[in-house]
Amino acid sequence: MLIDPKGLRQMNLNDPKLGLYKEVKVLQEKLGDPKLTLNAFIVSATQFASLLNVSCKQEELEERNVLFMSDGSQIYLKKMFERIV
Repeated sequence: MLIDPKGLRQMNLNDPKLGLYKEVKVLQEKLGDPKLTLNAFIVSATQFASLLNVSCKQEELEERNVLFMSDGSQIYLKKMFERIV
C-alpha cells in the first residue's frame, strides 16, 4: 500500500498523482499474484473546501482514493480501510 501525504490546494483533476490508484491496479494485474493486493491513497492536509482547481464533489475524489485529514482520523482512516478490504 502506498500512502502519499500531500497538499492538494493547487492540483487539478488531471494531475498524474490523482491517477496513481489506477496505475497500481494495472501493476497488480500484470504481476498476476492472487495473494497480492496493491492500493494507493493520497491523504490530503488540504481541506476539500480549500481546493482551487477542482470542480467535483468530495465523494468523487474519494473514489480516486483521495482522502482528507480534515475529516478527522476516525473518518478518513475508516474510509481507507474499507477500500482496502
